[in-house]
Amino acid sequence: MAHKVINRLGGVEEATVFGRSTKAPAAVAAAFNSDITYALDADDTLFDSAHFATIVVSSARAEAERVDASGDSLLRAVAVGYDMTARLNLACSFMEVVDGKMKWWILDSAVKYCPALLLHGCLHRCVARARP
Repeated sequence: MAHKVINRLGGVEEATVFGRSTKAPAAVAAAFNSDITYALDADDTLFDSAHFATIVVSSARAEAERVDASGDSLLRAVAVGYDMTARLNLACSFMEVVDGKMKWWILDSAVKYCPALLLHGCLHRCVARARP
């Protein structure tokens, strides 16, 4: 079903979608690959249930493929994405129990941009301008 949705969305063929012979736009590939890894439960978990691989690796891989980045750049983007995700996750409360029910806050959307920014050199400029 997901592949039918990708077909209907159309767009430039930039990045691989798992289980598909043709490519899709990088943002679409990142989103669908992230969902596939969630569905397969093929991810890691920080102590408070953060799933970094589904967020970071899928977006870094799609963007790296789109810009034809080197393997070194891809690994660097994944490492920085993991680091930023962990720091944000530990600095904020993304889940809590309210009236006996688990409440979740989603970080995925914000963190998915970190690898892309790094691959384009934007993150380096932002970090260089940051003040302690």
